[in-house]
Amino acid sequence: MSSNRVALLLSRTADAGFAVNREGMIRAWNRSAEQLFGYGAAQAMNMPCVDLISFHTGTHADTCCKQCGVIGQCLAGTTVPNYDVRAKTAAGTPIWINVSILAYQDEVNNELLVVHFARDITRQKDAENLNQQLIDLVRQIVQLPQAEQRRPPIVPLTDQEHRILRDISDGKHPRTVARERQITLGTLRNHLHRVNQKLGTCNRLEAVIEAKRRGVI
Repeated sequence: MSSNRVALLLSRTADAGFAVNREGMIRAWNRSAEQLFGYGAAQAMNMPCVDLISFHTGTHADTCCKQCGVIGQCLAGTTVPNYDVRAKTAAGTPIWINVSILAYQDEVNNELLVVHFARDITRQKDAENLNQQLIDLVRQIVQLPQAEQRRPPIVPLTDQEHRILRDISDGKHPRTVARERQITLGTLRNHLHRVNQKLGTCNRLEAVIEAKRRGVI
């Protein structure tokens, strides 16, 4: 698969896609990458990836750098799992993206091509951050001193309901909970509905507060 064939592959995917060689020089850049990052193909081609896109994790550790760990793993023949990173567009707008990696060794040109497929997950990350802020607020509310109150007993939660409520308490987004628990969003909503019925609450935030006050989670 030469650089031209990689470019053809990238032209057929809806994901933002680009490919770099072992030196981190961009060898392919598709239309979706132009739309996501704001750089045209003419600007991106043959540019060092580290100079064009500054990826970093939520802890601000550089992911895109001259000593690229992703390229290093590809050179070692190691499969690179999907990962989430922050990036900046050409306009300076910060975005969150999920990246998948495909490594290919072009035997004809003896060139390693590391193909990046990127998806914008900014809205999902913003929702997760908002959810975490709500959970932090819940923890503060639960710690406030309250007058002694005798609460009526409740129907015990099932093991799955306990796990789901702990996940929500940890600040996980419902989609993340459903994926990790290997259930559909509809099934998750049914579990949360039953939790609210048992705890006498109206939504998952109230359920977390009530569960913590009762020592259920």
